[in-house]
Amino acid sequence: MLCLVVNLAAAPDRLAHMARAFARLGLPFERVDGLLGSDLVARSGPHPRLGPGTYGCLASHLAACRRIAESGEPWGAIFEDDLHFSADAARFLRDADWIPAGVDLVKLETFSTVTCLARVAAATVDGHDLKRLLAKHLGGGAYIVSARLAVRLAALDPRGIDVPIDTLLFNPRHLIDPNMVTLQMVPAIAIQEFKLFTPAEVRLASAIEPDRRERRAERYSGLLGRLRGATKSSRDALKRKIREIRQTIELRREDWERTTVPFGPPAD
Repeated sequence: MLCLVVNLAAAPDRLAHMARAFARLGLPFERVDGLLGSDLVARSGPHPRLGPGTYGCLASHLAACRRIAESGEPWGAIFEDDLHFSADAARFLRDADWIPAGVDLVKLETFSTVTCLARVAAATVDGHDLKRLLAKHLGGGAYIVSARLAVRLAALDPRGIDVPIDTLLFNPRHLIDPNMVTLQMVPAIAIQEFKLFTPAEVRLASAIEPDRRERRAERYSGLLGRLRGATKSSRDALKRKIREIRQTIELRREDWERTTVPFGPPAD
């Protein structure tokens, strides 16, 4: 399978990390030159809705989709450069013969959150269920995309998209095609470093972290913002419960599954 790693030229440490990860899997990969949001802003002005880091990330993933579309391959896997893989990940990256027919997208990573999955697996491969993803499960660190979807994504203008790449791909409210079929692998075979470790343990800095900090600062500034911050945990719990109730009108409670998989410390 064509495996693409999105990597900024200014992040050789992250590229070295992924080179070691793929070497342990015994698989080749191809680097896709990541696009700096600041460069995009300098050329065409600020994005209407996204911060520079998120803008660059979105454009980089669409460029990776363009590489798949032009390759002539039926499938391609796209990875961000701070991933940690499970020991059996190579089984699913050598080829795509295990992906059921009619599928557009396979999410390989976990964001360590609870989401809603179809009751019955579309397939089970070597202990991993492939279940249709029915609710938001963010994270664009590791996924397999079909050539037909890659063509559609490659044709998009990132300035015309007002959400980050993971929202575009893995939030049913923002899909480019409401009929597309997305499967979640359970247990997942990949996780991003910032989701695996505490902030103090993270070694690979993210280019979109400044955007996250800016959004947090804006959201929680002033008296109202401080109140919002103080009540965030309670509000998040209430929103999760409301979302769960709404979706379980049609789906059994057992459909809610934690998509996480236990990962040990990195070998390097």
